[in-house]
Amino acid sequence: MAVEGMLRLLDQNPVYRSLVVYVAESEPELPEYGTLDHPLPRPITSYLEERKIRLYSHQCEAINHLRS
Repeated sequence: MAVEGMLRLLDQNPVYRSLVVYVAESEPELPEYGTLDHPLPRPITSYLEERKIRLYSHQCEAINHLRS
């Protein structure tokens, strides 16, 4: 479901309407991919490569932090 449709549903539902306090729109940004200090285990690396999944910078930062 598109974001606009989800926001419309939330606005129309009395249970959720009062829970939405702020909606902000922003321009799309290009992704920032990161690098790991040490590679992930081979099975995980293979899984990601086969599906052409790249880790974003915040994901790499978190993994690097957990490993330090």
